[in-house]
Amino acid sequence: MKKYKKTYWGAIPKEFKAHDNVIFKRFGRRSNWSSATSILGLKGGACAKTMFFSMLARTVHSNPDLFESIPPVSINWSERFVDDGDKTLVVEHGWLPRSSYQISPHGANARSHTQFDSGVDYVERIGRRDLEHCKARAQHFLRPKKVDIAGLTQKPFCLLPLQGGEDYNLKFSDSGFESLYGQKGANDLLAQALIDRSYAEAQGVNIIVTEHPAKKCRLSNAPTLPKGVTFI
Repeated sequence: MKKYKKTYWGAIPKEFKAHDNVIFKRFGRRSNWSSATSILGLKGGACAKTMFFSMLARTVHSNPDLFESIPPVSINWSERFVDDGDKTLVVEHGWLPRSSYQISPHGANARSHTQFDSGVDYVERIGRRDLEHCKARAQHFLRPKKVDIAGLTQKPFCLLPLQGGEDYNLKFSDSGFESLYGQKGANDLLAQALIDRSYAEAQGVNIIVTEHPAKKCRLSNAPTLPKGVTFI
């Protein structure tokens, strides 16, 4: 493992020039040995990012003739590190499956040149076995345990997965909530605003609110819940 660490992986720079016309910016947030070892099991977002940049950079570096005719371009993970004036490709995690990638010259998520396709059978794409595994894990981590998920989902319901108030996508969301981005206590402020708005729009339909799984996005206080809203 030590030999692998030293000769094969090494430290991942914040900027890497694979070709005169292709530069990778914000290649990694750290010297990614811990991520590199985890990649073998495809665990965590940092590992997926590292794997994407590693494979693409090596492809460019190994096939320089294929990139001679393109205009200079920088490849960034998320828009947070895009410089004004750069001709940029923005890369982010895919929708479903999450292990895929989205790549666009316009931005990530809603600003991408591609749109989420509601006509795609994502359950079929993920695979029934993996879906059941995800559901079992979700039940395992469910808090509080006494929540009757089966009962709540027998009738029409709305699932509201909370986002973080520091999520860069919120800043450009054009959702009416973008002013909350970066405010003190933004996670709590955004959660309450989303719950209140969803409750007003739901017209009596049960709402199931799920907390964001990332520690930095978790709430510091339990939100105020109107009747018919369940917080998990």
